[in-house]
Amino acid sequence: MAKSGHALEIQFKPELKAVPCQFPVQSLTFLITNSLQVSNRHETAPVHYNLRVVEMAIASDILAKKLGVWAKARRDSNLQTSSLRSVMDAYCGEWNGHDVKEGSNLVKKMIEAVDAVLSMRDGYTHREAAEELGLTTDEFQRSYLSKLPVKFEKLKLYQRARHVYRESLRVLQTLELLQKKPQPTSDTVYLIRFGQLMNESQADLHHLNESSNDKLNEICSIALANGAFGSRVTGTGWGGSVVHLTTLDKLPAPSHALTEQYYKKEFPGIGHVELTEGNH
Repeated sequence: MAKSGHALEIQFKPELKAVPCQFPVQSLTFLITNSLQVSNRHETAPVHYNLRVVEMAIASDILAKKLGVWAKARRDSNLQTSSLRSVMDAYCGEWNGHDVKEGSNLVKKMIEAVDAVLSMRDGYTHREAAEELGLTTDEFQRSYLSKLPVKFEKLKLYQRARHVYRESLRVLQTLELLQKKPQPTSDTVYLIRFGQLMNESQADLHHLNESSNDKLNEICSIALANGAFGSRVTGTGWGGSVVHLTTLDKLPAPSHALTEQYYKKEFPGIGHVELTEGNH
């Protein structure tokens, strides 16, 4: 469904569809860098992937309870709990997926709700989360901690829920940029704004979702210092690839800098084939 010179807006609700959005800056391009940092999902899932699923399920149910929409929120998560989207629909009214301004306002309302409801900013213990839901620790264990293997000292419910809603807001803000470049706006101003959203996303991936790491952050910093307007981890994180927003004329600078300052230092002896296949 890809189309040259376009991004795809992929909607999942109320129906699955993809809409191409043309980039209003012709010279805009992306550099994708394979970090070559590997996160073994089988070994790390209990503290990374699985734990995020569980934390978001718990956060959703606490929000549903505290916001008075427990009965209305759909049980549509992977754990048969409410989801952050279903809580938003129950609390704010269902969004039709078309009016971007309306969607942004609903997500902002949910960010305010997270700030007000999920008050334990340093995390929730097993017992504290159970108490928030009015459950015994055994009931909590059966409902949330028995379906996927997880390991934690504290559940970062505030951070995870805030990340999801803030990332959703940035998707809508980026969509606004793609749909119509504000006039009069130079290409540089547009790229700075687009890049700012990517950089804010990376900051939240690091601080709120904790799915970045020092090496991935280093890649972002090198690219930003050498002609990229924005850089962020893509995919599930903890490794994999990083995407950088730049322009065709600026492209050689971040590519060269990453080769010299990251790849050749991190992986001495790396060959030309690996470098060209790992960066696009």
